Amino acid sequence: MARGPGGVRHTAHGAPPGLRPSPWPGAGDSPLREPTPLDRTTGPCATLDVMALTERQGAPSLSVAEPSKPPRPPAHLRAATRRWFTSVLDTYVLEPHHVRLLQLAGEAWDRGQEAREQLHRDGLTTTTADGGLKPHPAVNIERDAAVRFARLLRELALDDEPEPDPRLPRRR
Repeated sequence: MARGPGGVRHTAHGAPPGLRPSPWPGAGDSPLREPTPLDRTTGPCATLDVMALTERQGAPSLSVAEPSKPPRPPAHLRAATRRWFTSVLDTYVLEPHHVRLLQLAGEAWDRGQEAREQLHRDGLTTTTADGGLKPHPAVNIERDAAVRFARLLRELALDDEPEPDPRLPRRR
């Protein structure tokens, strides 16, 4: 990151970090934020009036051109996982960073399925050099993938009604 005029931090593409509107069409009907006087778009590119940022208190705003269509599921995911990925994108409006979390969740699911198939072929245990038994390494891979998938889904918060965070104490 570099410092632009007025000391505002900018990423390599020129925008202050962490500012994004709706990720693609279809979600444009309900923008994630209202445009501000600091937004200035000319054609498909967005610019930021840095001078206005130095004159005004508060967080800067930025309009970013919306992609033409939702992202495609990664080709390395299994067919069933790609269908799930697409169905989630069709059902929910996700920020670009949430799309990355969705991809990680799909990868975790596929990794768990690969481990499950390996366990089905080889069994839950393997023989050690001295003839004893130990858990198959895929047991840990399957467990870790399930935990990772569950955590990523919780982070995406795709449920219709938010539930209280189980890690926080409830007020009575």
